[in-house]
Amino acid sequence: MPVDHSMDRFLPKEYRNIRSQQLPVRYMLNGAIYISKVDRLLEENSIIYDGNSFAFVMEKMVSVDIDSKKDIIEAYINMCEINDNESIFRKILHE
Repeated sequence: MPVDHSMDRFLPKEYRNIRSQQLPVRYMLNGAIYISKVDRLLEENSIIYDGNSFAFVMEKMVSVDIDSKKDIIEAYINMCEINDNESIFRKILHE
C-alpha cells in the first residue's frame, strides 16, 4: 500500500470489472510448515525459496492466520467443526 493509500495500482485494470469469485486463485504464505536441512538453513540464515522449495496448499479452514483474539476464536470453531463433524453453534444452542 502506498503511503498516500492510493488504490490506483491496487488492482490491475483488467480485473477491475470482474467479480471477485472470477479472479484468478491466489495463495499466501501462512508459516505453518517449513521443512529444511538445518545446516542449509543456518548457512542461508533465512527460509529458502528456490527451485527446491515446494508449496503445501492447505484448505482455508485449517489455515487461520492468528493475529488477534477473533482469529483464535475462528481457529477454535474450525477445529471443533473438523474434529466433531458437527457445528459448534448447534452444540451451543442445544446446551
